[in-house]
Amino acid sequence: MCNKWCNDFVFDVLSGIIVKSVKTISVLEVGSRNVNGSPRDMIAKLPIQDLNYIGLDLEDGPGVDVVENIETLSYWDNAFDVVVCTETIEHVHDWRKAIISMAKVLRTNGLIILTTCAPGFEYHPYPEDNWRFTLGNLSNIFNHEPFVVECAKLGGELRRDRPNGLGVAACRLYGQLNDWTRYLDHIDVMDVHKNIDQIE
Repeated sequence: MCNKWCNDFVFDVLSGIIVKSVKTISVLEVGSRNVNGSPRDMIAKLPIQDLNYIGLDLEDGPGVDVVENIETLSYWDNAFDVVVCTETIEHVHDWRKAIISMAKVLRTNGLIILTTCAPGFEYHPYPEDNWRFTLGNLSNIFNHEPFVVECAKLGGELRRDRPNGLGVAACRLYGQLNDWTRYLDHIDVMDVHKNIDQIE
């Protein structure tokens, strides 16, 4: 799922980093079922000679190459240069497991690009709607080893007179990590909005 703001955010981040000398890039899109748009077509416009693009989603449908739950993904470690996750993390049951899974599939210097909705965005259970993040949440989640935040932005659709789209791009600095305990400890204490009372 991806609205225009998400597409533009993904494209702007990648076009600012990808240069013409890049010949091959592997991209994993998490939550790739094309319901209201996908960044796949935008990414295909980048000057990349060989684009390996895999769309992963919990349900089969347009844009889905692999049906899998990102929370339990146990393969593809260090396999992708870019992980894109647009308007999906709020729907997963355990956002921490999802973040760890996405982190593990990234190569050294790999980039994760994530967009989601902030408090104030209406309840939309497709199939669940569990979380709301602030820009501070996203920055704190990814501004910790082994990540460094490259870009964090508030924008997108206005709801209740305030923007409710937010995005972050973060680089994984290290290669193979045998122990994710420190990072898991870091995100385990993160307090994000987690029920409809806080969403409204």
